[in-house]
Amino acid sequence: TFQKALDFIGWKYTPVQILKAIDATRFNKLSRQEIETGFKEKSGKIKKFFRSGTKGNWIKELSSNQIKEIANRHKIKMNIFNYLFTEI
Repeated sequence: TFQKALDFIGWKYTPVQILKAIDATRFNKLSRQEIETGFKEKSGKIKKFFRSGTKGNWIKELSSNQIKEIANRHKIKMNIFNYLFTEI
């Protein structure tokens, strides 16, 4: 569980604090917050950091060259975690 992971690294939080943190970082809340107050980590080159939150939507957003570049640069880690571009 998330509590066990935090305990393992020595971070002490109550179950209530953990649930509040998880709730505060839900995609829909972060997306709404970005619209209302901005998101400082967003690059100036993009309209929104939190786009759709839809699994597999990257295939509609990235060009085939971008996909190949990502795969080439991160092939080793992607293979370790069995994260393959099976949709292509």
